[in-house]
Amino acid sequence: MFFWSKKKKPSAQPGKKPPANPISKEAAKAQALANARNARAEIGEENLQRLAQLLQQQKKEPSPGMKAREIIRAMDKGKVADNLRALMQEDKK
Repeated sequence: MFFWSKKKKPSAQPGKKPPANPISKEAAKAQALANARNARAEIGEENLQRLAQLLQQQKKEPSPGMKAREIIRAMDKGKVADNLRALMQEDKK
């Protein structure tokens, strides 16, 4: 038959919720903290500090895409619209 006349499969019962995770909130938090401590010890404090410094430098320097957005925002709106229309016209050809 046609695809729109297919019968839908019965989904999970709407009233029932999936079984909850048996781990309590406190146990999950303790496990996450232990994992973080183990990862910190495995990576080493020097490497961790170096990674943190690199991340801070990346935040300060805008990406090329962000630089381009700022340049486009500073340009004349009409000129930007005209250029975009011209690009769309070229794509259609």
